[in-house]
Amino acid sequence: MIKTLLVVGKEYSQDPEFVNSAVDEGKIVVSATNIEDTEILRPKAPSMSFLWHPSSPVSARSMVLKTETALESLDCGILFFDTYSFIQEYEKLTADVLARGVDNMFLGYSYVTAELYNRFVLKEKGVLCYVLNSSPSFLSITKNNSKAVQGIKKASPFVSAMEAAFKTFAENCAAQFSTAKIPVLLVENNTEHDVSLGSWLFPYLEDFADNFTQKKSKNSFQWVEKGAKLSSGKLFRN
Repeated sequence: MIKTLLVVGKEYSQDPEFVNSAVDEGKIVVSATNIEDTEILRPKAPSMSFLWHPSSPVSARSMVLKTETALESLDCGILFFDTYSFIQEYEKLTADVLARGVDNMFLGYSYVTAELYNRFVLKEKGVLCYVLNSSPSFLSITKNNSKAVQGIKKASPFVSAMEAAFKTFAENCAAQFSTAKIPVLLVENNTEHDVSLGSWLFPYLEDFADNFTQKKSKNSFQWVEKGAKLSSGKLFRN
């Protein structure tokens, strides 16, 4: 049973519904935040938040260790890449934006993944979940001249590239980590500020972890969409 969670990439102060839906399922959540303002909205006890600097591998290690200490054990890590939240901040193509963007949109997730994976292998238990909330790119909009796409938010070439990098990274982690019997769930959702995502994800994640088995399948490591159900009670991973 998944009781304790670390959520990375989903600021509680900006989107509390996601964490609150986990709390409603009886889970205790640590929400990573890169906002140092002590007055920001934080999860209610026993859930909590810890400061996280995506550019620092030391910060990733410190956050994971603090989480384990505070919760006594850590059952699951959820890494959330919300493309919509990055669009405005990383719109320009400048050296500063590119350097900061690589830290916040890729390296930060890589550092946290490494820490979680190594802890889960050491303890011989744990579940990872990657959630990708993607948005249309300039390329996809250009290919589709329909008026239906006019006025919607578009990811810049840089943000689109980071989204693709996150997706590839998650897929390959799912493939590699299965050999260590670490379940990895891949979830793709394409709706901006979907307040109902958590109410579907957390029960699904529980079923996924309970039914995980290591078995070869050509359908392994596929992304599931919100609303999906486990087929025939089992999910197979290579």
